[in-house]
Amino acid sequence: MKKLILIAFIHFIILNLTAQVPEKMSYQAVIRNTDEHLVANTTIGMQVSVLKGSEAGEVVYSEIHTPKTNANGLISIEIGAGSKSWWRPNFKDINWSDGIYFIKTEIDLYGGSNYTITGTSQVLSVPYALHAKTAETISGTITETDPVFGASVAAGITNADTSRWNNKQNKLIAGKGIIIEGDIISINPNYFNDSIEGVAKNYVNDKNIEYDQDVIFASGFENGFAGWSSYNNNVSKIINHSDSAFSGSKVLKTTATRYVNTGGDVTFKFPQGQDQIYLRFYTKLDENTIIPHHFVKIQAMRDGFWGSAGQAPPGDKGYWTGIEPRSDHTWNFYTYWHEMHSWQSWSGVPDGRPNPYYGNVFHMPGQTPLVKGEWVCVEAMFKANTPGQYDGEQAFWINGEKIGHWRTGEPLGEWRGDKFTYNYGTNPQPFEGYNFRTVDDLKINSIILRWYVSEEHMQSKKATHINNSVFFDNIVISTKYIGPMYDENGPVLGK
Repeated sequence: MKKLILIAFIHFIILNLTAQVPEKMSYQAVIRNTDEHLVANTTIGMQVSVLKGSEAGEVVYSEIHTPKTNANGLISIEIGAGSKSWWRPNFKDINWSDGIYFIKTEIDLYGGSNYTITGTSQVLSVPYALHAKTAETISGTITETDPVFGASVAAGITNADTSRWNNKQNKLIAGKGIIIEGDIISINPNYFNDSIEGVAKNYVNDKNIEYDQDVIFASGFENGFAGWSSYNNNVSKIINHSDSAFSGSKVLKTTATRYVNTGGDVTFKFPQGQDQIYLRFYTKLDENTIIPHHFVKIQAMRDGFWGSAGQAPPGDKGYWTGIEPRSDHTWNFYTYWHEMHSWQSWSGVPDGRPNPYYGNVFHMPGQTPLVKGEWVCVEAMFKANTPGQYDGEQAFWINGEKIGHWRTGEPLGEWRGDKFTYNYGTNPQPFEGYNFRTVDDLKINSIILRWYVSEEHMQSKKATHINNSVFFDNIVISTKYIGPMYDENGPVLGK
């Protein structure tokens, strides 16, 4: 519907648009129908979006409300308090200082989501209280542009470095091949076993693995959320119970509570980025939980870019992969990049319908299914490509066994829509490899311990429990293969 027609059909009267520190804005409007009559005492459907740059600009935030008009046709809502999709950024994360913004409202007078009436208004005064709130605390990544700083040693300091400074060393730290327990120093037998691969073999029970030169970050949650970039401790909690933990006395437990939330994320960001990383973690699905909608992610994301479900990301903005359990209790990659295939046709080409791209699936048959209530060791490797080439890779291991490796030349298979199916068809072809990115500086820079269980997913899987939980322990991020945790007797797997 054209804008001029919209103006003839609806009049928005913005009575108040003021900042409410820290993360909401009040919004009021008078609703009239096409006959210019007030729509009184009626529940309407309303989608509110924040657009950047112009009336047709990028949607940086969107949420849904179902307010009820009063006797004068007035609705009052708080922007920032509505229902939003999990993949949308939070309202408080909008950078109000970065250009001009517009508020777009879409309305269904019958209370649904068939929005037929639209209005867009520029935010003529920046919500200064929201912007000024950033002066209290600094969140996210700050890009330092001082060339003197960039050339200094300080430019390479990471979150892991500063967390070590805050913990004084009051005991000996065992190096590779050495075990120190109290006043007893012994030899780690795994260190001298050349048949064992991986960083973890050098550190019994992962002790001191965070000091290895190839390790970016390690956490068994013994120090709580120390070192992690973001988390919601109303959803993700540190449980202090040695019987629940895989090792040590503490473990991360994230719960999706039906009708209350859809789970949560625990995120670690390393802004300097890497062209290749390995992520190893131990996880256990609660015996009564369902298989989640989405699970652990490895990401390369440009600052300010969040990605959208159903859309292929630009090659200079982002690419990511998820290592995810399936309904048959085996594992696959679920991957987004700018050359991904569409689900809408057998050939992988969009047919014109909305949301043509969802994660491409890479699965290997013959896996041993995971068992709910039992710990499993998962490791994933994600490697960026050289721009213009198809030398990107990904691989994963379960309990130390390599399950699949996708790179130029392997495995043999066939694309069917958005799935590359192993050894399928009468003439399977070698996998072409990945052209994940188009620019060299778009590096892998975050991992997310995601536990996402939507209401729609619960309904489709016929979930019977209100609480659906997962446990995580012994997370390690490295630039080299890690392998399972080892004790003096060998690899430590299920428990």
